[in-house]
Amino acid sequence: MQARTVLVRIPHQGLHRVLTGRQSPRAMVGAPADEKGATTVADNDQQERTDVSAAPIPRTWHWQRVGRPEAQGAAEGAGAITVRNPALAPVPSPMAFVRDDGRGLWMITQRNVLDWEWSFLDVEFDEAVGAVPLNEKGDQTRPYIFARSGENLWCEWYANAKWTWSRQGAPPGATLTVGCRVGALTITPERGGIERPCAVVLSKERDVWAQWWDGARWNWTALGSPPGTSIAWTFGAVAVTDPATGGQRLHVYANGGDSDLWRAVSDLRSSATWTNLGRPAPVIIGQVGMVAARGGDRPDERIYAFVIDTSGGLQVHVSDAAGDRWEDAGAPPTWANLGLGAAALQPVAQGAFQPAALVTDFDNQVWACTPRGGWAWYPLGNPTGGVIIDQIGAAVVEPDPKITRTHVFLRTREGDVYDAWYG
Repeated sequence: MQARTVLVRIPHQGLHRVLTGRQSPRAMVGAPADEKGATTVADNDQQERTDVSAAPIPRTWHWQRVGRPEAQGAAEGAGAITVRNPALAPVPSPMAFVRDDGRGLWMITQRNVLDWEWSFLDVEFDEAVGAVPLNEKGDQTRPYIFARSGENLWCEWYANAKWTWSRQGAPPGATLTVGCRVGALTITPERGGIERPCAVVLSKERDVWAQWWDGARWNWTALGSPPGTSIAWTFGAVAVTDPATGGQRLHVYANGGDSDLWRAVSDLRSSATWTNLGRPAPVIIGQVGMVAARGGDRPDERIYAFVIDTSGGLQVHVSDAAGDRWEDAGAPPTWANLGLGAAALQPVAQGAFQPAALVTDFDNQVWACTPRGGWAWYPLGNPTGGVIIDQIGAAVVEPDPKITRTHVFLRTREGDVYDAWYG
């Protein structure tokens, strides 16, 4: 299958504006600092402002318009990955996938700072599940995009210079329908093994299923549901290293009908173990996203699940070697309205990665919340001219061993795609 491509040149845009002078009653508010420690951000008119109250961070956020799929707008995000494959991109690059208003799948690749390439992959589907990069060799990333079409799971994957659209079927004895999306990831079940693509879905019967490739065939693993309650909605899935075996285990987070957060853990070869993680004092009313972060002098992985509570604040469930706990991350000045997902940032070159939760407030301005001693809020503004409604996906790109950039692709209600990148 040959992709049809359209090259779009978009002028680079800096951070649109910084909201200052309004302090959150529950968290520190600041803006990312430059290399000298002062908070310097350029408006559209290129005039600079400084806020010395912010915690020093040597890097900052930037905005760039990516465009839209020709005449039709972006109707749904299908995920974002980092691609290392000369056949798809000349250098390590962020790549995002969207479904247009006509159910078609588009691939977005950054060719350089100014050029974004839109490629129509000539397949149609009803609902995205997620995208993953399978790194079989150092420079041979194989993208997988999982989606639901009708009552079946499908996969678009790249190998031998061509794209293949493959019917994956449905879980045995179960049905896939609207709202099946949980997520997609790569996982290495055995110590020293190779990565496996894995898609996680929620069936019409409200059970979680994982489909994964074992090197010879695709398998369905039933993960079930929390004991004594049903699944209200799912947060996502991550692969976490098991210290005892060295292999990775699948962790799936879901909100139960009992309003508690639940976690399922599975080695993919057996059913899952569900654990009740409780709830924060305020009631959970919405999800933001989840991310695993590690690096620097911290050897353990930490899994962060971000939720919005009834007061418009952000609550964080943290899981690491010390156990499970809830943390109150406060709120932006006009409170959190809509969750836009989570991503991993590297504030200092070659340092530890940190989580970042992105939300919009009630003025449709974007805010990022990261740990800086306590939890701190940073204004990203909204230079899109539209209403930002969800995250397409996030990807960490390392063009140089000493440089990382985190790209967070956002979609507006008007169907445009923007890249909010940190670096």
